[in-house]
Amino acid sequence: MVMQRIDPFRDFRKFDEVFSRVWRGAGDGHFERRWAIPVDVLQSDDSIVLKATIPGISPDDIHVTIEEGVLTISAESAAPADASYIIRERRGGKFHRALRVPNTVDTDKVDTSYQHGVLTLTFPKVEAVKARRLEIREA
Repeated sequence: MVMQRIDPFRDFRKFDEVFSRVWRGAGDGHFERRWAIPVDVLQSDDSIVLKATIPGISPDDIHVTIEEGVLTISAESAAPADASYIIRERRGGKFHRALRVPNTVDTDKVDTSYQHGVLTLTFPKVEAVKARRLEIREA
């Protein structure tokens, strides 16, 4: 028997890779530039925290949905139509990220915040799957 270390985020990464490839090529017949939103996912005993960097976007223009176990974050920053850039290094256009949410979290009790261009989603873990310490009795 081979023992493997449990990686609860393996499905996150695999699903993200597939979705990123799909969304990069998506469009309605013409090349449409979409940027993947960079994210960090942290885990504690009680929750999983996702931090997504989306600078320069109003919180009202950020769309976050969870449907069938998939978290989708999207936003769009529009450049002024009459802009004549000399140098343009900041990304603009549509931003999109889709990640599979593990079934170990409660998606009905997500806490959201947006501060200094960072969207933070805190998913509390379901009580039944939290790690618990077992008491050892002396025989």
